[in-house]
Amino acid sequence: MDMALRSAAERLKAAVVAQRRGAADELEALVELVVDYDIVIDEDLIEELVMSTVPGGGEGTPEVHELVHLELCGLLGVTAWQARVRIFEALNLFYRHRVLWAAVQDLQLDVRRGCVAAMKCAGLSRADADLVGRQWFHEQAGLGWRAAMGLLDRLVIEADPVRAAKKDAEAAACREVVLWGHRENGCIDVTARMDALDALHLDATVDQIADILMSDPLNKGWSKRVLRAKALGIMATPALALALQQQAHRPEMQSELFGDDAWTPLDAESGRLDRDPHHCLGHVCGRVSVPPAKLQPRARVYLHIDDAALSGVGGAVLVEKVGWMSSLSLKALLGGNKVSIQPVIDLNTLPAEHQYRPSGRMREAVQLLHPVEAFPYSSTPSRGLDLDHTEPFRASCRDAQTGIGLLAPLGRKVHRARTVAAWHAQHRVAGEIVWTSPLGFRYLVTPERTTALE
Repeated sequence: MDMALRSAAERLKAAVVAQRRGAADELEALVELVVDYDIVIDEDLIEELVMSTVPGGGEGTPEVHELVHLELCGLLGVTAWQARVRIFEALNLFYRHRVLWAAVQDLQLDVRRGCVAAMKCAGLSRADADLVGRQWFHEQAGLGWRAAMGLLDRLVIEADPVRAAKKDAEAAACREVVLWGHRENGCIDVTARMDALDALHLDATVDQIADILMSDPLNKGWSKRVLRAKALGIMATPALALALQQQAHRPEMQSELFGDDAWTPLDAESGRLDRDPHHCLGHVCGRVSVPPAKLQPRARVYLHIDDAALSGVGGAVLVEKVGWMSSLSLKALLGGNKVSIQPVIDLNTLPAEHQYRPSGRMREAVQLLHPVEAFPYSSTPSRGLDLDHTEPFRASCRDAQTGIGLLAPLGRKVHRARTVAAWHAQHRVAGEIVWTSPLGFRYLVTPERTTALE
């Protein structure tokens, strides 16, 4: 036996135990902080703004202060949404699953597995949740993650079938399409929650268009996986996708499929195949009478370009909603698209304004300076948020009080926390804001990062 390797393995096992101990202790401290959290607000504002409590979790959990999740943002280095999830998980686990909580504290159950279990049982009554948790804990030992979660899903459904059916019906309200997970080289993740049948049809259409693309000699060497992603992008211009599908049904037009006339209708006169008795190609029926390029929607892209990128010698470019990419990758990304360049706003020379509400140009400048909400660890895009004066606006003051070094894009909850003087914000210079939490923790927020000052 190699004793050095054995020693490394033993250290690894000890590190895993220490990590579990730390996670369990963190969870215990979080519950104590959240349940007892209270803050003192400006006495002059007490009559105008009364702080309230909000549900902390499922049945049997206490209500918590409405701003406690903002304190956790800084302490845990997470977004407001993530902080709320952490609170919900912890309180459900502590108050509704005593067996699971004890197992976590005794290091018999991984914290992540215990918290997810508590979340899956959140809609059950306290008694049913406790019963399901007990049964699941004993049966999940030795199971992998997917098998353990599948077992829990079954137990939750069996505990309350009526609720499970209602939850399935309500799931339709949670349908969405989200862009996230910015990748290097201009790629991005897209996640969709759809009706199951719609998703199956989408998958089939993506597969169909990918197969069509595979017939193009220029795509030789590309995997089916890559071409499926390209196919989904083509579907953003429905007319182009339709043209590809239609022409793929006409063997005599295969040579034109990927040429300049790829949008040509099936038939110049009828737009259909004579051999189709219904004069339609099923799910690809219809006539493309306008070049797809003319139907493509406009997309506004915000670029932050440094001197090196502008000079053409390299450098990096920040593309909002996409992330950083090389200037060479940007050229390839924009190639083949019509591009209209809008005037640049020079943030260094934009003067402050006298009115309370910022002009459109000032709003645009602040949003360009702060791509996301100017609060510790926030990832909420600034576009659509209110612009808050970090120093109260005084109508009697003759100085210009609305400028990029005096405004910050903030969501309603953060705006409320600052208004009641629970959180304090102070601009150092344009783009640098120091936040002080109700418990006295200070954070420097810039457009790029959050830094804990103590």
